[in-house]
Amino acid sequence: MPEVSDTKITVTKKATEIKLDQQPPVEDNNQQELFTKALRFQITEQKTGRITYKQLLNDPNFSFTPYNKDWVDPYTTILRYERDFGDGWFLQAKGWFTHQEIDARTAANLNPGAPNPFPSSTTFGYEEFNNGGADIRFRKLWGDDTVFRSSALTFGTVVYHGDAPFQRYTLTEETSGPNFLCAPRGTTSDITPLDQSRTSNYQSIFIEDLMRIGKFHMVGSFRLDHEDVEVDSTFAPWLATMPATGPASISADHWAPLWGFGMGNDFGNRNETYFNASSGWRPTRFFDIAGTSRTIAFGESIPDPFNSLDFELGVHGTPYKGFWYDVGLFWMLFNNRTETQKYR
Repeated sequence: MPEVSDTKITVTKKATEIKLDQQPPVEDNNQQELFTKALRFQITEQKTGRITYKQLLNDPNFSFTPYNKDWVDPYTTILRYERDFGDGWFLQAKGWFTHQEIDARTAANLNPGAPNPFPSSTTFGYEEFNNGGADIRFRKLWGDDTVFRSSALTFGTVVYHGDAPFQRYTLTEETSGPNFLCAPRGTTSDITPLDQSRTSNYQSIFIEDLMRIGKFHMVGSFRLDHEDVEVDSTFAPWLATMPATGPASISADHWAPLWGFGMGNDFGNRNETYFNASSGWRPTRFFDIAGTSRTIAFGESIPDPFNSLDFELGVHGTPYKGFWYDVGLFWMLFNNRTETQKYR
């Protein structure tokens, strides 16, 4: 359990891996494996706040926010299954579940020159993330005994569901007693500025084909993504006024077709020229449609997701042991930058 006194961070890590079932290889190198992996972290951080270099030299332990603190507890479980069916067919399936708690106690800075230097309130924020999903993909090697030797076709699907409730509570001396600035984790109050139920659903299908012709190869791919993100607010700043300035429930539903194409040519001693072009996008975040202080107002539409178009051309290789080089040109186009929208 390492501790860093200057930043006051404590980290605990625990990981376990359990082999559930393994069959020995049989004819045609057919092998089945099934195992799970669990990973757990515990992180506690005492926030010191921003100080000047002079303040640091005068007192390395000085802090404007000695009572602010973060707690992070993530847990991850992964279950994976692999099987080689022979004749170039291979299956890889993975299921996972993650649980993460992010809690924070946050108040304003100390004001040493004021009659009462301590903040009059502090805010406890409790975020919880529960995500589960599956990734299933097949690979088929093809082209043996032909000019297309070592070519491969890959296709599959990815699905997941996430729940992420978020609550904030305001603590004062009247509601929580004189030690409210140092209240323990888990403390709540009757003052609830934010209470949200947040869910996300994602589905995807994809296919990719690698075609080799001697030292030349091409890759074409297609992917279709779908997302559904929803935020339901019981308490929020935009619901505190009469009438409300934003909806209590808001959601985004997007389909995103994606494509990619690449080609390369091997030459010399482990060198390759390459070119690729692809499209991309950034899935919707909860804060894109409903943050902690603002949401999309009545009558405003959900913005289209941020997307990109990327091109790359270059040469790279490892001509000598221990030496790697890569020289490339990039051109990237971006549309619908969510960060620039006015509701942020």
